[in-house]
Amino acid sequence: MKLSRLLALLAFSFATASSTFGQVQHRGMSPEQEFLLCAQKVLGKPVLWQNIFSGPSSSNRVPKVTCPMSRDEFVTALQKNETISVFEDKQFAFLATHYNFKNLQIKLKTSQRKSSGSRQLSDAELRAITSAILHDTRGVEILWDIGNSPEAACETEDRILVLLELETRHLSKTDPESVVGLLRVTPCADDSLSAINYSDVARLVYGQIESGTYRMKWDSPLLYAPSEWISYRDLNGDGTDEIVIWPSKVEEEEKWPGENDHGYPGGAVVFDREGHELTRGAFCSEYIDFFEDKTCPILADKLALVPGKSGKQLDIIATNWVDAQWRKLNGTVHRLHLDDGHYEPEPIPPMTPTPQHTETGPAKDAGLLLGLRQSSEVTSRYGVYRTLWITRVAGSVVIDQSRNLLVPRRDGFWQMGSNTSSRDDKKEEFVWLAPLGKQISMHELSVKEAATLPDEAAFARPVVFVSGDYVGLAQANYAQIESFHTYNLDDGSYQRPLDISSVAGDKATETLVRESEKGKSHMSMPVSMQGECNLEVLPVNWSVAREKGHWFVSGWGKWTEPKLGCSADELPDYVTSLRAPQSLVGFDELPVTWEQIAKVFPEATDAFGSPTWGLLVVLTSDEVLVCPVTQNGIGMPLARSPLLAYEKAVMAQWAVGKFVASWSEQFQHFKKNPGPRNELPNK
Repeated sequence: MKLSRLLALLAFSFATASSTFGQVQHRGMSPEQEFLLCAQKVLGKPVLWQNIFSGPSSSNRVPKVTCPMSRDEFVTALQKNETISVFEDKQFAFLATHYNFKNLQIKLKTSQRKSSGSRQLSDAELRAITSAILHDTRGVEILWDIGNSPEAACETEDRILVLLELETRHLSKTDPESVVGLLRVTPCADDSLSAINYSDVARLVYGQIESGTYRMKWDSPLLYAPSEWISYRDLNGDGTDEIVIWPSKVEEEEKWPGENDHGYPGGAVVFDREGHELTRGAFCSEYIDFFEDKTCPILADKLALVPGKSGKQLDIIATNWVDAQWRKLNGTVHRLHLDDGHYEPEPIPPMTPTPQHTETGPAKDAGLLLGLRQSSEVTSRYGVYRTLWITRVAGSVVIDQSRNLLVPRRDGFWQMGSNTSSRDDKKEEFVWLAPLGKQISMHELSVKEAATLPDEAAFARPVVFVSGDYVGLAQANYAQIESFHTYNLDDGSYQRPLDISSVAGDKATETLVRESEKGKSHMSMPVSMQGECNLEVLPVNWSVAREKGHWFVSGWGKWTEPKLGCSADELPDYVTSLRAPQSLVGFDELPVTWEQIAKVFPEATDAFGSPTWGLLVVLTSDEVLVCPVTQNGIGMPLARSPLLAYEKAVMAQWAVGKFVASWSEQFQHFKKNPGPRNELPNK
């Protein structure tokens, strides 16, 4: 067949998103899957594969090899044109690059899954069903290096172990017996089904036993489906159970354990007996990781099945649903119900613009000292700081600015910044602090200090936040953040980090440690590895971070008993659910909800509300907007100012009433002599 005709057929198959092979429906087809199916027909056995499709998903990644052709010509052409080798055993073929095995065993192990309502098959039935499945089903992608799998929690060798797990049961009182199979692979050298995440990528195979004969009906796209996630329940109310892949048992609300790191995210997936993916709603096409040959799971922090508002159908309640952001849906809890055979989110009622708080009485003057840090995300974390002085005086809004940070304190105003000092091939950033108008003392890297630094070191001490009494500082070597702590602002050496309990109480320590699991999910760690990797978080391992218009306590940790697969180059940090106390960061409330802000300004990244409730400062990725807040909601911007690249807020201190004038006077003194300016190093 000519390549042009093949591609035309592939395009048709992609549009229909399914294919047939011996009267079997193959759900989730793509040009890549069509190529594999063709290879399977040529080779006469299911095909396993690894790293044979290169390039972006939007491009044509199908190997430029005509298919079908004779078996020997096909194998030769793959090697010659695409450097793809074909390794075969009696029951399977393996297509891959960069391997040169003299002898690669591909072993099959068939087992039966036991659950309430299932029937054990006889040995003869098991052999017949296995043979029929291998004749018609597609293979599975292999995600690890064969014979060299350091991430595997088991011994490996030059062998592929294919696992076919079968379960026989009635999905309804009138239907024939259903056989649900999961085809997966494992790198483990023994014959046991390993719990590591590689083995949880599977293809679901469905068939029925009719008049004593097994007939395969369909197979699914690839999905993340640990065996313990499989259950059966009638979700659409037609009297027949669906096949439910759920992160936990489909009972009450369950915690979602996270997402694996190989492009097959693990969440709720539902198939009916015809192979229709009920959870593949219209929202799937808007999801960034959407592919035809993978399932489209519902990923959320929490999932629950609840009775629908009418009829016998069940709805899905998703808390912090990932796809909500792509649909631009507001709120944290969403109800999905069946609509024309697929789960879709309920429309969200129109949001009222009414603010939570409104200004009363004559409008008072208000001013915000907004401290900003600019850092290059490419070459370093060195900080370049400036302060915006945003005022509303007699109804008129003005934005003024100066380099470095002006910090209001109990004993007056102080100015703050940093300087970078170099010696030989080493560089270090130092934070300086001085009362406004006083001489600024900058630290220079001494010969003794330089001798303690590694060769070509480039240490930065970016300010995470600063208030009248406290400062949060990170430490980075080049672009890599290594730690961050909180200090008393008067601790000029910044060598004595504060225990979080001394600032936010004993319960804050409990929250910091308890929510350390977020550090693992932040690292995109495989679900199966999270139980093996322990993150130690000390009470001093904290600072604060901005999220949706508020300061929250953030933490970080180090791996204890680090194992292969646990460590990563990136610091395992996380933001907790604990709001930073006002004594730490100052006034930190909004007159409106974050959802109201996002509706008016979809590009908003941060926001600050005045203590008078009548003023809102909104940050986007490229500008600062100052808006009024009235009983009718957020008004049009009264003033705006551009932001620099990678600029983020590190300080927000408010003045109200008569203090605005005195702060303005101090800001003008600051502008005249703000102190030395640090510069971002060249790339």
